[in-house]
Amino acid sequence: EYGTRMKKSLSSGFTHRFELFPTYSLTLFLFKNVTNAAELVKKLQNKELAYVLLNPAWILDKFQVLVAANMALSAAANSALVTRDIHTELIYSLAASKNIRLVLKTFGISDERKEVIVAAFNVTPEILQKIDEQIEGEEIDLNELSSLADRKKIKEWYSLETKEITDIKNLFSSVICAMTCFGL
Repeated sequence: EYGTRMKKSLSSGFTHRFELFPTYSLTLFLFKNVTNAAELVKKLQNKELAYVLLNPAWILDKFQVLVAANMALSAAANSALVTRDIHTELIYSLAASKNIRLVLKTFGISDERKEVIVAAFNVTPEILQKIDEQIEGEEIDLNELSSLADRKKIKEWYSLETKEITDIKNLFSSVICAMTCFGL
């Protein structure tokens, strides 16, 4: 039936507890065939979501998101947030750019996005239920993340020389270095 959404409970998520910030955890989910991205963007803009939505075309591995989350938590702990909250700071920390608007537009999702990473700090059963209800798409394993990454765009964004990047490990290491060294 049109408009009916048959969905099982979330199952392929990943949760990480931060050693340096033991009161925080980050849970990640990956979805494909998302049909309501425009609605989700509006909810994000209206601050109606307890999580952030990331464009997986810019993410090579979940560790990249964990590094950004750790950077966001560090900024919060030092009262040095550049953005309004840790979820937005997570996106900002991925980018190695000071242009917040461009970063949010690039690393966040757009109205027509079909693949989405959900990242949420300190997930509760209520937040899990909201994610399950609000994301109209098929949850897939996070191990599929690297297949969704646009390596060419990533190299361009982080100004990485093509000749120095010979494989995915080199690219990943270069991206992590660019993220963590930005602004030093």
